[in-house]
Amino acid sequence: MAKKTISQVAVPKARLIISKTKFSQYLNERIAEGHILLEKDVSLQMQPQDSYYGYSVRNAMSPVRFTDEQETFISEFHKWTDYNCELLKQSFDIGNNEYQAKYVRCGQSLVISSNDDIIRLYKEELKDKIYFLDSLLAKVELLPCTIIEQEEKLEELKKKQPLLFISHSSADEE
Repeated sequence: MAKKTISQVAVPKARLIISKTKFSQYLNERIAEGHILLEKDVSLQMQPQDSYYGYSVRNAMSPVRFTDEQETFISEFHKWTDYNCELLKQSFDIGNNEYQAKYVRCGQSLVISSNDDIIRLYKEELKDKIYFLDSLLAKVELLPCTIIEQEEKLEELKKKQPLLFISHSSADEE
């Protein structure tokens, strides 16, 4: 009996299309904004006594009525997350890359128990997303990049330029 061979297709690794310095700057800004959002004091919103099961905690909890303060927090959370997702798409040569996919999945719960605080769940997801961005920031130097950094260009130029020695002694004038 013939064996079926399974060929594995190598998935291309996403490469930065902006400089590593600029990408690091963007990540630092987004992490700082995330910490500001995380520090906001938002009142608790407890769930009814039912357990929810589903693909997304946020969608399963939608029927609950939120205060204006909670609505503002949730809206800011979504804007922050959407911006980060778009940043991760547009910073790499592959739109739906592994970093963007991991970012979208991180922090989301599939099952919650009864009486969970919805705002706490949002904040836990926010913490996980901040941690992911911080982790990505720590390894920016290791990411493949299509753009050569300015420092690297200067180093290459220094290596390529020949050394020239000019003597100004009187002995050379004869």
